[in-house]
Amino acid sequence: MGQRLRLLEITVRDLAAASQSSLPKRSLLELEGLGAEIWQGVDAQEYVDKLRCEWGQCN
Repeated sequence: MGQRLRLLEITVRDLAAASQSSLPKRSLLELEGLGAEIWQGVDAQEYVDKLRCEWGQCN
């Protein structure tokens, strides 16, 4: 049992070190504007009104 725990400890330590060093820190703000071209020419209020009608909540 002691060898298994030691192996587990080494594995966890190795994985923790790899995850910290291999991935750069990212910011959520980097996603700003991503996919904006999909919404070009779409009126936001018309889109929301259409969705509400689909849900049975038309004005």
